[in-house]
Amino acid sequence: MKLATNLFIITVIFYTVIPFASATDIIIDTSHHHLGDDFKKELIPGEPEGVVYINTFNLDSLSDIRSANLKLKAKSITPGPTDEFLDIVFLNGKEIGVLNDYVMPLPLDIETGIVNDSTPKDIVIPVETAFLQSGMNTIKITSGSNVDGSNYDDFEFYDLELEIKKTGWILSGKVTYKDEAAGSAWIIIYRHGTEEVIDSITTDFNGSYSIELPNGVYDVKAHRYDNLYGGPDSDIKKVEIADSNAILDLEMSDQSGPSAISMLLLGPVMILFLLGFITATVVYIFTKKRKLAQIGFVLGAIANLIVLFFLYQTGLMDIIGRWSLLLSAGIALTLVVGPIILMNKRQKKIGGD
Repeated sequence: MKLATNLFIITVIFYTVIPFASATDIIIDTSHHHLGDDFKKELIPGEPEGVVYINTFNLDSLSDIRSANLKLKAKSITPGPTDEFLDIVFLNGKEIGVLNDYVMPLPLDIETGIVNDSTPKDIVIPVETAFLQSGMNTIKITSGSNVDGSNYDDFEFYDLELEIKKTGWILSGKVTYKDEAAGSAWIIIYRHGTEEVIDSITTDFNGSYSIELPNGVYDVKAHRYDNLYGGPDSDIKKVEIADSNAILDLEMSDQSGPSAISMLLLGPVMILFLLGFITATVVYIFTKKRKLAQIGFVLGAIANLIVLFFLYQTGLMDIIGRWSLLLSAGIALTLVVGPIILMNKRQKKIGGD
């Protein structure tokens, strides 16, 4: 049971990806706006409201903002690059982008000879976080004019919003085992009260770890795979992240109790039995002989034992970790199955002669 649990944890750790940062959208204005100086029935509204749009939004704090994007939908914008009709966007008086640069030119319609730009475009403008300010912020969008200012670009935009990505708070600490720093230990973060893995990280050489998490309540456990069937682990500890960093030290101990003793004794036997069975199965598939399969079982188990012992003694097992069994099985199959198959073919050839 413990072996199955360990394998499950390893699988979840390596194949579950949880992003560190959370994104929040601040809705600024969902209404349709028409900037420019010309009536266009294909735009909403058809009558332009002017050549400058101004709106505001509020930010409570800037301390945890990692990055930001201004997002909007727009159509009928003159595609860039262009030296005229520059539709510029400002944030708190600072230019953050030109809408024309985010619109690709479209080919002319063969029949009408005009550009069909009726499809709304999703525009995302990266925002320098230094341009943001705590409290009220001002967005200004302008319709660009030609050189003499006699004609302005007419375009429509809507669904104006600011997407901000916030960093999480830092959970850090140190893991020890037998009063010494526990390097290469897995720190597994669960959603509190469940077995859902939120994130994971390994400790450094000094047993220290640091991981970024959003606000929430978590269960934290430290575990190290010192052998094929497990290793020392810590008790699960609850930690709450609430608008501040947190420190949580963990102490690992050896597994204890009847189940740990059983796994200590039976774990290697079960693993070698499984690897020997795999070798025997492959031999039987190629030879169709039970006796050779039995020989393959014994030789496969011995070969895997030798390979795993070599990996353990040389420290390679710590480097390749969960791939040790796969590597061992591959080497054993090569060393055992190949010669048995060749020997079988040679006997058939001699018998045929």
